[in-house]
Amino acid sequence: MLNLYQLRIFSYVRKIFIFLGILIFASCGRRVIDSDERIITVSISPYKYFVEAIGGDDFTVNVMVPAGANPHIYEPFPKQIVKLRKSIGYISNGYLGFEVPA
Repeated sequence: MLNLYQLRIFSYVRKIFIFLGILIFASCGRRVIDSDERIITVSISPYKYFVEAIGGDDFTVNVMVPAGANPHIYEPFPKQIVKLRKSIGYISNGYLGFEVPA
């Protein structure tokens, strides 16, 4: 038989689990952004010049390693990864370490 103190604790724990369940369920939704923006990602900034010269204004160019950054120790920002996932093409020279999906 449960006393009043144990019933209150059980009630609080149950409310916490319900709140956490709702929070987890709500955070699992994906925001779908319908964008006609066509992105091409390049590994280093000199390739941006070539892609813009060839593609003109038809494409947005995402540079993974900006000018002046060391490509051997550079880690991309989350915004760059999102653009990389939305890219229709990726142009690189060699392997920098973050191109391969995990």
